[in-house]
Amino acid sequence: MDVIKEQYKFVIDSRRVLTEYCGKISYKDFIKENANFGGRSIEFLFLHIINTYQFWLKEFPSQTKLKYHSYDSKFSLENVLSFFENTNSIVENFLNEYKNVINEKITREIKIKNTNLEVTPLQLYTHVSMHEFHHKGQILTMSRMLGYTPVDTDVIRFE
Repeated sequence: MDVIKEQYKFVIDSRRVLTEYCGKISYKDFIKENANFGGRSIEFLFLHIINTYQFWLKEFPSQTKLKYHSYDSKFSLENVLSFFENTNSIVENFLNEYKNVINEKITREIKIKNTNLEVTPLQLYTHVSMHEFHHKGQILTMSRMLGYTPVDTDVIRFE
């Protein structure tokens, strides 16, 4: 589990580079909907990343219904950074709770799909971290379409 915690530090650092870059994007562009991305905005994608961590690492394992950040609200980057602090706590708690059973399958209900899902905690963590990197790429592409020059946010980067 220590390796996974170290890996998450790489995720946090990559996110830091991305959010510092997004700090140079105007608020108007930050919340601007992009037709090429289903009418979604950079702000929406950040909320989606955060809500996904919350669902898979907190709601799904505990089967406790949680309140999510509304996609209808317009949040600032500062709000998003605050939400990511909570996300970091969710990840830390999840990794601590499942550290000794990281490869043991857990079965939980997916109510919106009316089915059960059997996965390991390692699969859940891998899913959400890869999901974040997928949308990170979309955020960078959206910013380029808005006229900004993206920065390198890879785990291994040449600054």
